[in-house]
This record gives sequence, structure tokens and C-alpha cells, in this order.
Amino acid sequence: MSGAPLRGIAAVISCIAVYGMAGGAAYPLLSLVLESRGVADSVIGMNAAVGAAATVIAVPLFPRILARVPVRAFLLAAVAVELAAFLLLAVSDSLAAWFVLRFFIGASAAGLYVAGEAWLLAISPDNYRGRIAALYNCALGGCFALGPLLVTVAGVEGAAPFLLVAALIALAAVPLVFAGPAPDFGGGAGFGITSFVRAAPVLTLAVFLVAYADSLLLALLSVYGVRHGLGVAAAAVMLTVFGTGAVLLQLPLGWLADVVERYRLMAACAATALVLAAALPFLIRTPLLWPLLLALGGMLSGLYTVALAVVGQRFRGRDLVTANAAFGMAWGIGGFTGPTLAGAAMQQAPAAGLPAVLAVMLAVFLLLLWRRRLRAGAARNVLR
Repeated sequence: MSGAPLRGIAAVISCIAVYGMAGGAAYPLLSLVLESRGVADSVIGMNAAVGAAATVIAVPLFPRILARVPVRAFLLAAVAVELAAFLLLAVSDSLAAWFVLRFFIGASAAGLYVAGEAWLLAISPDNYRGRIAALYNCALGGCFALGPLLVTVAGVEGAAPFLLVAALIALAAVPLVFAGPAPDFGGGAGFGITSFVRAAPVLTLAVFLVAYADSLLLALLSVYGVRHGLGVAAAAVMLTVFGTGAVLLQLPLGWLADVVERYRLMAACAATALVLAAALPFLIRTPLLWPLLLALGGMLSGLYTVALAVVGQRFRGRDLVTANAAFGMAWGIGGFTGPTLAGAAMQQAPAAGLPAVLAVMLAVFLLLLWRRRLRAGAARNVLR
């Protein structure tokens, strides 16, 4: 790779990773501040969910905006909106204002991810795209996981934690200034998000599945562990091990995405995750729980890494932005759906409800992959 793409790749990954650390700190900080003000748990949850709603509402607008606005300017504007909204949260005591500001924070965050990923994929050489997507996913996941530690240092009282997170948000903009030439996402009319979903249902479902799995496991895995006899500390470590696997296994999977057929790799990740999910109720009280969670985190996160590599391979220009916008919508819908279904399933079947709703969605994804393979084979036979 030449110096210019390397500089752009490093800049975009650095920008999103630093922003991810800010987001990792902001989520618990804002919830804890509301809790300290005596706000009801249900309202705290609704306030956090506004960000996901903003994602679903805002992302359809991004392809049209990026067709007219340079991607660097768009990203800098998103950082500015995020920074302004977060600083306003620090000085506002109005719960209604917090809902409005969380909406803008969610929308600007979605813009950062959609435009940043499109920029990254557009400048990545195809024979390295899997590894670059893995490095991005690894950096983002690792920095997001470090974010909550900042809250333990800065606390939740006064302006200090808000200023710390705001400083990180502002810092995320700095690499963009030195990123070198940015891709152009203007040009023709392109296609819409609905057309992308019809053209690439496997990729869309892969992203939905990762968000669905992440959200339900982050929300309920520790609860599931406690109900199966684990102590509170051990149940909390379950999430740490799951997240560690999501970071550590990305680079090997990214390398594989550059040397094997990518849809086959997605099938292998999903099939492995399905077996692991099915085994969870039987191994949760054994030492095998920890390697199971490590591998499960890696396989699920690997689906997103490979999906990014495939979308960068198949789409260009404005269509690449639309593809990433569709990913953003799929992520938002998956984040809503996962905890809701898992919570209901755990009420009906405490022992197997959580892994069952994960395993069912993985099975649906594998069926879709199998259907795609059959159609591809039929098309090749027609051409013969």
C-alpha cells in the first residue's frame, strides 16, 4: 500500500477509535448522572434508547448529504454536533432537553460510523480489506471497552467527567486533518437503502445479527449467569471474556477474509457461533464456559468484520455510503430487537431462553447463506 492510503486508513481508524472511547465513557456516565438525580430506571433506559432511534431516523439522509458534502467536512461537522450536544448535557437539568440532546448525539454518532467506514473501505486495497476491517473493529471494540474505566477515574460528580469525554470527542477530529486525500461519494443517483437490502440480504442480516447478539448479551448475559448459579463477580466477568474474544480474534479472522472466500468464512463464523450458543446451558457451570465465551465473542464480531470486507469489495462511491447507511439501520433495529426477545424468552424458559433466541437467529442467517449458495450454483449452471 502507498503512503497516502496508509495515512488515510490510520487517520480514520484513529478518529473512530478515539470517538469509541468517548462513547464507551458517555453511556455509563449519562445513566449514572440520571440515576443520581432520582430519575426512574425505565426513563433512563428510554433516554439511552433515543440514540438507537436517532440512528434509524437519520441514516437514510446520509447518502444524499454525502453526495453533496465532502466526507471530511461531514465528519468534522458530526464531531462538532456531538461535542456541542454533550457540553449542553453538562449544563442542563431539564429531562426533556436530555432526550433532545441524546437524539442529536445518536444521529451524529451514526454519521461518524457511516461516513468513517465508507471512507475506510473506499481506500482499502481489496487484498488487505479484511485485515483493515479487522483492525478497525479491534480498535473500536478495544477503545469502547476502555471508555467505562474513565468514569471510574473521573467519577460522575460535577463538570470534570463531562469535560473529559468532551475532550475525547474533540480529539477524534484531529486525525481527519492529517488524513490526506478523501474519497468522493458524489456522482450518479445510486440506489436506496431498500434496494441495497434486496441486493445484499446476507450482508444486511449479518449486521443485524451482530447488533442483535451484542445487545442481548450485553443486557442479559450477566443476569443469565446469576440465574444459573454463578456469583455476581463471575457473571460480570462473562461479559469481559466475551468482549475480549471480540477483540482478540478479529485480526486472525480478518487475515482469513483476505485469503478464503468471504461468504464461506461468514458461514463458518455463524455455524461455530450456533454450536457455542447451543452448548452454553450445558457448560455454564464448567471451566469450559470461558473459552466458549471467548470464541463466541470472536465469531459474532467476525461476522461484522467480514461483512465490511465484502461490502467494500462489491460497492463503490455513493453506493458504498448507502451500503453503510443500511448497515447503520440494521444495527439500530438489531439493537432494539435483541434484548426484547431475549428478555421474553428468559421469562418463558429460564434455562435456555437466552441462547435459544441467539441460536434461532444464527440458524436463520445460515439458511439465508445456504439459499444464496443454491442460487449462485443455479446461475452458474444456466451460464454453462
